[in-house]
Amino acid sequence: MIPITLSPNRRTRLFKWMVKLMIARQEKGGINESMIYKMRAFSARYGLPMPSGAVSTPVKIAGYEAAWIKMPESRADRVLLYFHGGGYVNSSPKMHAQMIARMASTLQARALAVEYPLAPEHPYPAALEYAREAYQA
Repeated sequence: MIPITLSPNRRTRLFKWMVKLMIARQEKGGINESMIYKMRAFSARYGLPMPSGAVSTPVKIAGYEAAWIKMPESRADRVLLYFHGGGYVNSSPKMHAQMIARMASTLQARALAVEYPLAPEHPYPAALEYAREAYQA
């Protein structure tokens, strides 16, 4: 595979286009597994750049990948537990990292962004059970 580097602006436009395509296909009769895997690959690979001063440290929580995201103003006694969007079938913390860092800055908290099990490989209630485990951890 040839690596492709996109500017943040182009990444944003490409992501919006892919989301619109996914919604259009869903309205026409559903999304196949191939489309889900393509969207997952895109969201795992590309994310918007982190704000200046943000530090992301990978960790494992309850057996899944996660990342502590800290800003210079983050306090140790405040924690934001963040579950990315994507309807339990798509997306990743990397895609949301910029927003998570900005929320951590505003809240003066450190943020734990978790990767949870996605459907259809992990049907309900897998993501819900993992959310509980991550919260308890």
